Amino acid sequence: ITAVVSAIAVNMTHEIMHKDADRILNNVAQKEAAYINDVLGDMKKSATIMQHYAKTEINDIDDLKNAEFLETYLEKNKKMFSEIAINTSGVEGYFMRINPEYTDSKTGFYNIVNEDSTVREMQITDLSKYDQNDTKNAGWYYTAVKEGKAVWLEPYYNGKIEEPVISYVVPIYQKEILIGVAGMDILFADIVDKIAEVSALDTGIAYLVNEQNEIMYHPEGKTEFPVDDIQGWNQFVAESQSDVEGTYVYEYRDENGKHKLACFGLDNNMRLLLSASTNEIDADNNKMVKAV
Repeated sequence: ITAVVSAIAVNMTHEIMHKDADRILNNVAQKEAAYINDVLGDMKKSATIMQHYAKTEINDIDDLKNAEFLETYLEKNKKMFSEIAINTSGVEGYFMRINPEYTDSKTGFYNIVNEDSTVREMQITDLSKYDQNDTKNAGWYYTAVKEGKAVWLEPYYNGKIEEPVISYVVPIYQKEILIGVAGMDILFADIVDKIAEVSALDTGIAYLVNEQNEIMYHPEGKTEFPVDDIQGWNQFVAESQSDVEGTYVYEYRDENGKHKLACFGLDNNMRLLLSASTNEIDADNNKMVKAV
């Protein structure tokens, strides 16, 4: 009887330890994802306000061909956009570009928000120098135009800021005719710094992947996604993202043993992943078993 009771106790201890570890990974990942989403969500709302303002300040798209109107229109938007950007947490830069079909290829503005909440106007990119498929240099404009809707851009190097950024870009339409594109930038480093602070269990590591499971940031510099069963992983992601109240943890094995992996989606379509070694959990479990 004693042996049976001990075996039951061991099994119960093992199950409890793993469930606790699952909850820890889930709760920490969810909390950090929520924080990042708050920042991204504020930026998205502000860019949408910018889009709405720019649209309502023009009645006829042909007015853009009038130099006097165009100058006044840009100044109004520049002033409003500056107020919005300064009061939006985390925004590093913001811009508006007018459709070059109605002006030249350099009409608009790009401003950077300084630490003292002032703004600095930068020299803007000449769109005529880049092909529409050049996402590296002109994706911030042409991606929004091609999609015909607001989109998040994956991290890319911004030559004005001289750092990688994440951009939220929105096309501006007046009666289904493109006025131009507006957008906001946040430093990718701000997101990375937040993720680098994440801690869960002794072996917990947080990192970022995109929708294609490409690693965008890993504290150890890893570039290869650790899960081999991509189909099973994608199914797990779909299930876990549809039920945010549940506790979903994916288990996989690599050359270092078994791991548990929690995943939460970010508003810019990236995913925050938090992994921990099952060996750590089992080691703690073995200590409890000896106590039993």
